[in-house]
Amino acid sequence: MSELKAINAYRLTLNTEDSDVYIHNDEFGCGGDLVECYLKSEADKVIAELEKKLDLYKRGWEETDKINASLYAQLRHQKYRRCLKMAKLCHWKMGVFIYKKEKSDFYYRWRKRWLETAEQFKETR
Repeated sequence: MSELKAINAYRLTLNTEDSDVYIHNDEFGCGGDLVECYLKSEADKVIAELEKKLDLYKRGWEETDKINASLYAQLRHQKYRRCLKMAKLCHWKMGVFIYKKEKSDFYYRWRKRWLETAEQFKETR
């Protein structure tokens, strides 16, 4: 990005519609207030460069948002599958401990919890 170069100008107040008139004169003062200002053509170039960069950044963010959404969907699917596998394991262990009521009830509760957690990660299509 090119930096703007300030120039010294004298501001004169006149009795017209544009009450401020700037005169660029470095050698001697014309009786007005000395102010720093920028040339309009240079300022327009800098603004155009910044707008181009902003467009690139916006497009970049949109693409990364799509990538992040895809990764998020993959993670949700993995978690959903993991919860279902844990529920299946608990169901199997309920059958193993069929004659031990405490253990069977324990795995029944955990199976129920894993299925509830799986519902949270289930894809909504």
